[in-house]
Amino acid sequence: MKKITGSKLKKFNKKNKPDREIILVLDNLEYARNVASIFNLAFALRVENIFLTGITTTPPFGKELQKVSKRREEHLFWKKEKNLSNLIEKFKSQNITTIALAKTEDSINFDLINSNQIAEKVAIIVGNEKQGLSNKLLSEVDIVTIVPVFRPLAHLNVVNELAVLAYKLV
Repeated sequence: MKKITGSKLKKFNKKNKPDREIILVLDNLEYARNVASIFNLAFALRVENIFLTGITTTPPFGKELQKVSKRREEHLFWKKEKNLSNLIEKFKSQNITTIALAKTEDSINFDLINSNQIAEKVAIIVGNEKQGLSNKLLSEVDIVTIVPVFRPLAHLNVVNELAVLAYKLV
């Protein structure tokens, strides 16, 4: 098996575009390194928009974080939003499916999300690394999902969970 690089890899990536548009919403993320990693992930997924709410770090990133983000924040549309509830309402009015990543009793396994339930555009909302999203916000979204782990006390970083879910949805 021969690896593809250079122009062949560019052609492959151009030919294999995502089926739906992904929008990311980062609410109250405390760790700037997570935010920078998500910008790098967003670039790979061809994310169109990133909305940052609450205390989430905003670009421009410093030198150390630019190593993590690979300076992708310079090539992506991002916007600071004050009110996440209003943003969710706006998404719904534009027929954008809203999906929150959260560990709740009512969360459905991400693998059980039916692609027929989802619009052409999807907003994935992730919350604070420790506190998650508020119950009020969770009640406003279309789907609350979880990426399960298979060992007691194990967990995935918010970036890892987002990557798993986003790749399933594109």
